[in-house]
Amino acid sequence: MSRAEQLYGRTSDREVRAVVVRDGAADAEAPAAAVAVAPPERLQLHSVALVGLFTLAVLYTLFVARVLILPVVLAIITSFILSPVVRVLKHFHIPEAIGALVVLFGLTASVGSAAYTLAGPATTWFQAAPQAFHRIEVKLRVLKDKVQDFGHATSQVEKLTSMTDPAPVVAVQGSGLGESLLFGTWNLFAATGMVLILAYFLLASGNLFLRKMVGAMHSLHDRKLVVSIAHELQDSISAYLFTVSVINAAFGAAVALIMWALAMPNPLLWGALAATLNFVPFIGPLVGIGVVFGAATLTYDSLPHALIPPLAYLGLHITEGSFLTPMILSRRFTLNPVVVLLGLLFWGWIWGIPGALLAMPLLVTLKILCDYIPSLAVLGEFLGK
Repeated sequence: MSRAEQLYGRTSDREVRAVVVRDGAADAEAPAAAVAVAPPERLQLHSVALVGLFTLAVLYTLFVARVLILPVVLAIITSFILSPVVRVLKHFHIPEAIGALVVLFGLTASVGSAAYTLAGPATTWFQAAPQAFHRIEVKLRVLKDKVQDFGHATSQVEKLTSMTDPAPVVAVQGSGLGESLLFGTWNLFAATGMVLILAYFLLASGNLFLRKMVGAMHSLHDRKLVVSIAHELQDSISAYLFTVSVINAAFGAAVALIMWALAMPNPLLWGALAATLNFVPFIGPLVGIGVVFGAATLTYDSLPHALIPPLAYLGLHITEGSFLTPMILSRRFTLNPVVVLLGLLFWGWIWGIPGALLAMPLLVTLKILCDYIPSLAVLGEFLGK
């Protein structure tokens, strides 16, 4: 029995028969001319066209208005993650407005101090990236020579088969690096401030929006259903997001400990990077392994030694992804891997890196909604594993 059936199962048979008789009477009183306005095929094509246009309008809005929509989504996700902490503080007679302020201040101070601490090592490794690429190139010179020979042979074949002159290349000069970093920094600060303000009001308001929604319902039965579904959704989404955040933080701590044991410099940097990238399934761990391999190439002299840190990273990821996370999270939170990849591509295309980070929470939120809404049950089955 689905969640929706459990919630709707309280309705008595008399109420169901009353709804059926009422709807049947309404259908009987409807004039025949109103039913025969258009053929069913035409109505179906018309509905498909409207759904297609509505979908395109939504995609266009998500892409164009991402500067406004993305902070709102981030604020809602942040409020879901922190709402359990605010509820715990409320049990100790701390008002929601003060609890939300304390939680957000603690989160901002922690993230700010971590960013300040890791900014120096990150800048050092970023400046050393060209040297890392050169050392990797030297150690992999044998493979590179083979690839270059193959590329040279391919270019010779193309020259023999091509009789036209190559088209001229036009270079377009963009804005400088300093200007891009300056505007990017200001945009980041503005977006962060907007997210924090929205998240505070969402946490401090408590059940305000739920009370407004319940007040809009006319019957007591509908009000009970709205309250039940809202509480179930909020608890499920909050539990998932909070649990995943804790798992990723533990994974980052394990990576930092392994990097420290392997004498890698700045192990806290690699732990923080692993925890952040772990929010992006499949792609994030691959990027983390590649970055750790580049750092290990600068640290160790031989290639076999440089392979140990990324292999340790890979082993921790396999343990976490195959055993720890499925054991902690229930089956209803697992998603189809194909859907996850498509979601990463879609949200990454719409919103860039923030969209890739939010792809998994958004997909799980959609899966939970489909479990509670009967009309979306088919979509929920497709999203599930």
